[in-house]
Formats: sequence, structure tokens, C-alpha cells
Amino acid sequence: MAGINILDWISGLSAATVLADTDHLPLRKAGDTAEKLSGTVAKSTLKTYFDTLYNNYTLEAHASNHTDSTDDIQSATSGQKGLATATQITKLDAIEAAADVTDAENIGSSTHGASAKTTPVDADELGLIDSAASNVLKKLTWANLKATLKVYFDTLYSNTHYVQYRILDKDTAHTVDTGVGGELRIPEACTVLGVGAYCDTAGTTSVATIDINEAGSTILSTKITIDATEKSSKTAATPAVISDSAIAADAILTFDIDGIASGTAGEGLVVWFKVRF
Repeated sequence: MAGINILDWISGLSAATVLADTDHLPLRKAGDTAEKLSGTVAKSTLKTYFDTLYNNYTLEAHASNHTDSTDDIQSATSGQKGLATATQITKLDAIEAAADVTDAENIGSSTHGASAKTTPVDADELGLIDSAASNVLKKLTWANLKATLKVYFDTLYSNTHYVQYRILDKDTAHTVDTGVGGELRIPEACTVLGVGAYCDTAGTTSVATIDINEAGSTILSTKITIDATEKSSKTAATPAVISDSAIAADAILTFDIDGIASGTAGEGLVVWFKVRF
């Protein structure tokens, strides 16, 4: 093709849209020699080049990675991805159930396996299924358990006591006075549930009035009275009313005779308490 401008010649050719392996491209080599380049070689050369520019993954045949060498969906194993089997699902369900800290069986086995404590303290906590809150798991302190049980057992066992204290000998006439009979020490804290008094000889004409004081202050808003011709306050027209029922440990009680029968004064005097320790 001597004398022909190669560029003009190429521009005059019809256009091809696909480079086939058997097609040829004109190639100018070093030294100005002309050769032809096949489509196969062109594509191979370009592939080698572009492989250096882009990630080049070698795809493996899908079936070759499967245990039975087919493309069927496989069951998962330690060496193969796939769908979980029924056995594996059962194991997963068991793991989930065992991880449930609210499950009764799990709580039971965990409690049984725990170390023992022989003497609980108030801050210790117990597990509790709250029936008033859709049976959710809650905690109950040992202090609250004791308090709840005490309220219950108080209804079953009598924890009340009667304390009697003679403040005047049986033959000693009543006179208005304070600190009669000395002091009475209460060794433990208690709650006063009732009070009263009786005398060995009844007075006449009017009532005798008795007061009880803790640390110098009365514990009664209505004082104890023994009516005329009566020996006991049990039959008094006006019962005593307690205004301060809480007696502290080591409290000192004193007793006053605030009034006596205006006829013949009564003789001898005992004050009693109904208390709960």
C-alpha cells in the first residue's frame, strides 16, 4: 500500500462495532515496521493490563465447594455455609431458653448451684415472682421479708403483755402528789395499748385521777379515773385515752395522783399497762 496515506485509508473504511478474535489491527512497531495484531492477542494483552488496575477474582465453581458436589441448597456444617438443620434449630432454641434469666427452671438450677449463706442480713435480696404485676421477676430484701412476716405472725401469736406497778401500799390513803411510788424503768421499746388502775379500798363521793408520764410528759390526753365507790378504772364513766403510745427503750415512767375522792379517799393503788414489745 505504498503511496497511500494510512490514516486516510483507515478513515475511509466501514466501521466495525465488535472486535472478533480473527480480526486484525494494523500495528506500527519500533523501527517503523508494520505488522498486524489479531483480535485475540489485542484482547489478551489488554486483559493483562486491566487486571493490574482492577481486583482480579478467580471464581470457583459453586458445586465444587459443596459436600455433595451439586448446586442444591445445602445444610450448614462447620466447613460449609448453608441453611440451618432441624437439629441445629433445636440446639439454638435450647441455648435461647437457657439464657432466659426469668425462666423458672434456670432460676432453680442457678439457685441450687449457688454457694450457701447461713445467716441472711437485711440488705440481702431474694427473687420474687410478682403475682400482682403479671408475674414479672422482682427482688425482695430480707428486711422487707421480715417486716411482712412480723405483721402476719403478730396476728397469730399474742405479743402483748400486762405490766402492773404498785405505787401505794394497800393501807396507804390517796393524796394528791407527783412522782408517787418512784420511777419505773422500761427496758425495751414498746407500744402502749391500754392503761388503767385499781385501788385496794374504794374512795367515796368523787373520782380519783391518775396520770402517767414519760420523761416528765404525760402520755395521756384523758387521764385514768376511778369512780366513787369503785375499785377499778375498768368501770370508769370516762375511759383513759392514750396520746403517746410509743415508749422508748430505757424510758423512765412516773405517776401522779392529780385528784382524790372528796369523801373518803381510797387506799392502795396499782397502775397497769397493756403493752406490745
